[in-house]
Amino acid sequence: MLKVKIHTIGKIKETWLVEATAEYEKRLRGRIEIEWDLAKDDNELLKNLEKEPSFIALDPKGELLT
Repeated sequence: MLKVKIHTIGKIKETWLVEATAEYEKRLRGRIEIEWDLAKDDNELLKNLEKEPSFIALDPKGELLT
């Protein structure tokens, strides 16, 4: 089974996003194990990522790739 760890700052506040996330987790159950790591701030997030062997960072203001 594939394991995915999602590192993010804070909890999801938007109701529609909480529902969408729950739906995707339900659909992927049995194929992908999702673990959430909720950091309090940028510094804690960076500290947590230092422990990971590799990661992919997504930035809403980042460059769009094709």
